Amino acid sequence: MTDNQWISWVCGWFAVSGWIALVATAGSLAGSLITGAISLTHENYEVERWHIFLIYLAYMLGACFINIFGLRLLPTIDRAAIFWYVPIYLCEASC
Repeated sequence: MTDNQWISWVCGWFAVSGWIALVATAGSLAGSLITGAISLTHENYEVERWHIFLIYLAYMLGACFINIFGLRLLPTIDRAAIFWYVPIYLCEASC
């Protein structure tokens, strides 16, 4: 293996590791944010780790099913995300 091939191989595995970490972080963040919002609105609710894990699983399975079975929905979801995030960005940038 030449130096360029070895560097390319290492760079590729760093990219794969980064994607795995990003996927795990997105689901965990979703679980934490949702349980945090529930605990703010319901005073008697106590966040437990398994609640976050269940939301993590639902988030990950939802993303998996959209990517496997909802391939035709992805352009619509992308357009909806743009129309959702642009006004939010403009509101936050103006404040």
